[in-house]
Amino acid sequence: MAEPTGANLESRCWTDLPLPCWRLLMTHLHSQRSLSSCGAACKGFARVADELATDLRGVRAADLTRALARFDRATSVAIDLAGELEPAHQAREGCTASDQGGGPEVDADDFEWLLAAGILVYELRAVPPLAAARIARLSVSHYPAHIADDLTSSLEFAAPAWQRLARLELEFISTIDRVRVEWRPIVRAAGALPGLRSLQLAGAISYLPDHMSDGLSLGGLQDLEILWPPPYCWAPAYGLHLPQLPDLSRLSVSRSPSLNVVSVNHLTSLRELCISDVSDLHYVIGLAALSALTSLSLHACPDAVGHAAAWPPTTLAALTQLRALELTGTKTLERLPEGVSALTALTSLVVDVRMRDRGPEGPEPQDFAPLGRGGGGDAGLLRCFGLRRLVVRGFNGPLHVPEGMERFSLLEELDFGGCQEVWNLGPWLLRLPALKRLVVPRRSVQQGVFEALALRNDPHHVEVVEEGGQDD
Repeated sequence: MAEPTGANLESRCWTDLPLPCWRLLMTHLHSQRSLSSCGAACKGFARVADELATDLRGVRAADLTRALARFDRATSVAIDLAGELEPAHQAREGCTASDQGGGPEVDADDFEWLLAAGILVYELRAVPPLAAARIARLSVSHYPAHIADDLTSSLEFAAPAWQRLARLELEFISTIDRVRVEWRPIVRAAGALPGLRSLQLAGAISYLPDHMSDGLSLGGLQDLEILWPPPYCWAPAYGLHLPQLPDLSRLSVSRSPSLNVVSVNHLTSLRELCISDVSDLHYVIGLAALSALTSLSLHACPDAVGHAAAWPPTTLAALTQLRALELTGTKTLERLPEGVSALTALTSLVVDVRMRDRGPEGPEPQDFAPLGRGGGGDAGLLRCFGLRRLVVRGFNGPLHVPEGMERFSLLEELDFGGCQEVWNLGPWLLRLPALKRLVVPRRSVQQGVFEALALRNDPHHVEVVEEGGQDD
């Protein structure tokens, strides 16, 4: 393999210098009178750039040790094996599902790719402890999934040197030999890094039943993000059962095809849960155990969002700290979950809803009230007195607003964007003292109410947005 030149390293890092660094560099060169000649200026740029560069991106595996030695103030380094993967990557573009149940078409025997992966495994162990101890963020992209154990073993072995590493990003590319990556070696490697607080995993993470998670713990980790790197090829269905993560406060799962179950039973400290673009997800198991949860978001997960209406009331009743709930990105939700009335700490609710289709029988009265009717034991969200933001989108029929909405004295934003028509919008809107923004379908509000809202004096001025409705 050709020996990389110093110029290559410089060109990668100079362009990443933030504007304040460039200003400092120019000031320094001017004070040293180094701008009098082109040669002196270039040498000055190189020397000062080396001193200021802190974020190294696109570093080749073979250059890791040299790059950290040259740029001795670097605290972040990103290693990308995409260059060695380029021929195979070109061949698999446009990858689609296989009728025979095959996996992504990536050449697992690509020599240059595997050689770069092997060099990286060696380099991670060879980095001097003083250089490794400076790094707070390490990113590895396009690593072959079928030899993922080599990478995790190297990280585990070298962990004492990388003692200040706070964020680790690993992207595994699936091959014909292997689609999924095992949890256990990842947890062992991450657990060996004493300063690790944030972990991002790109790739299919293998199914881990509850009984197999016993003994797996990753104390100290606060942020975990799991996603599937493009291209999104076919993979067999699997479930995500997370091990013991006692300090985890944020979990994000996104763009994971074929993932059908997420189990969060052991994440008792979780405060933020975000799952998006997981089209095959059916259930989120263990929500009732997340008593510390403050934010829950399900986006573009048709089955999971549709099943939310059938959540037992006890599920949401256990989430006493929940402040933000989002069920969006799909038209499968027909009404709010029954337990939403127990969310007394809720301040933001964003939902996409549709009208229930009962066929030839026609709709029933409750079908027009996905937010609850406000009486007769159907309080819906009217007990969420602290609500500041309510967004309801996409209802394809006349939407009945619950009686008693004037109770929301803290409500600042009321958005019915994309709804066909909204009933019950009248003078009670004037009794919302904190209202700052109102979005409604055309002619859903009396003209006099519109005018009164628009005439409010600052700081109580209301932004009124009237969308085109069914009757233009």
